[in-house]
Amino acid sequence: RTQVAGAVEAVGTAAGTMQASLPSSLSKVRLTPKLADGRVPLELQAGMTLGRQQYGIADPRVSRHALELRESAIVVALHVNPLLVIRLGGEPALVKKGESVQLRAGDELCLVVESDAPALGAAAGWAGNSCAFDVHII
Repeated sequence: RTQVAGAVEAVGTAAGTMQASLPSSLSKVRLTPKLADGRVPLELQAGMTLGRQQYGIADPRVSRHALELRESAIVVALHVNPLLVIRLGGEPALVKKGESVQLRAGDELCLVVESDAPALGAAAGWAGNSCAFDVHII
């Protein structure tokens, strides 16, 4: 593991080996917005993507195809702007394009990493909003 801007890089890639810790039947997650900013709670299942202009996500720093959910609650980052997964009681995982991380109940999934995508220009109104969701495995 390597320290990156106060976070720990995710271990694994889109074809990684992190799938073993959850049964494959757990491939659906519920995401609940941390802030009331127009986003709505949503459910994703394996094969679905998530990004801007979906479920009320309007922050221009979020790609239209930010992530894909795979089997066993594996999230793959699809865009150059990384994702951040904050573990309940653990180290955060920075997930760069092509990398993956397995979501767990109680995680916080951030679609914006402020240090990598500062709120400038059209995104200035989104300063301090990491487009974070609470993660529930269903």
